[in-house]
Amino acid sequence: MGKRDNGTGTIRKVKGENGIRYYAYGPATYECDDEGIVTCHREPLGRFDKRTDARKALEDYSRRPTLKYNYTM
Repeated sequence: MGKRDNGTGTIRKVKGENGIRYYAYGPATYECDDEGIVTCHREPLGRFDKRTDARKALEDYSRRPTLKYNYTM
């Protein structure tokens, strides 16, 4: 488990009642409003049971970015 390259997204490990989950987020985008306040936005890609699944989701997202990666119909 090493550091990811810049601009490739984030994987966060969260411990909770249902065990350990991994959350994948797309690369950060920054926006500046009229008052000069900069905000950071990260697109959530989904929740995964294994870190390897989250890493695979980020690799797929980097090849084909979409706003609805882990979308359920």
